[in-house]
Amino acid sequence: MLREEICILCRCTDSTSQHAIRVYQNRKPFRLNAKIDIGEVKVPEDIASSDVENCFFVADSEAKCVWKIARQTGDYHIFLDWECTRFFLWSYTLSVSCDGHELLILQHRSLYIYSTFREEGAAQKPLLIVQLPSDIKDPRHAVQTPSGYFIILHSLEQRCVVSKVTGDGRFVVRRFIPQNETQRLTDPRYLTLDSNDRVFVSDVTRERVILLNSDLTWIPILRPVEDEVNGRLTSGPNRLCYDKAERQLIVDGDGVDIYTLTENECTFHEQLRLGPGDQVSEMYKFLKQRK
Repeated sequence: MLREEICILCRCTDSTSQHAIRVYQNRKPFRLNAKIDIGEVKVPEDIASSDVENCFFVADSEAKCVWKIARQTGDYHIFLDWECTRFFLWSYTLSVSCDGHELLILQHRSLYIYSTFREEGAAQKPLLIVQLPSDIKDPRHAVQTPSGYFIILHSLEQRCVVSKVTGDGRFVVRRFIPQNETQRLTDPRYLTLDSNDRVFVSDVTRERVILLNSDLTWIPILRPVEDEVNGRLTSGPNRLCYDKAERQLIVDGDGVDIYTLTENECTFHEQLRLGPGDQVSEMYKFLKQRK
């Protein structure tokens, strides 16, 4: 999301086209407002946005860098070069702090925090390096709460869990550890928070999104449902984003599905139309209230 617009990072599978960011209005009819070509980006992996800077950040696994892309002009440049900084990226996921001033990037045992404002060519130095607790292994994604805590998706003793960590990284204050087979996470990839700091977690292999309370307790309301067209479960989901203004959950796949949320239910609302040759990852339809 960027200033109440839905922003989709599209990999192009057609050699005649370029990777692009498609920008849609965030309510019906979900009109396409802009298409920003990002041809110099080699292999785009993830996107984050800053309302303050009115820009996007895109992780590029082949070029080993993070690009900064202006929303209005479409101009872009390398914001962070991992090779120049001897930076080893553990996960190609990004996030931006709630106030839009900081970019969060995971390394093997640390969370690197960069100012989203940096003039092109300026020194690439983090504002802060947060050392994560020693039992956090294989971190996959991290987001920051409005109160300054970090929510981290990671491994713990061969299980995938979600931890809430203090802003200085010293203490784990909450942790979701699956208690049974239903709660077990097999291949979780991504996190997003709603307005009440509840945590959505994508679980790709099990083809579902789970929902945790702000205290990381399990909320059993979301479950996979059959594809209405093919009569089978579709695959995914890979990336998530929550639109706080419209109370919508946005889930990417081969298409991008939008779900409206109320206190007790989540309903399929719309699927965005992508361009020919554009690919997000794998399409996923899910979510109904668990009876």
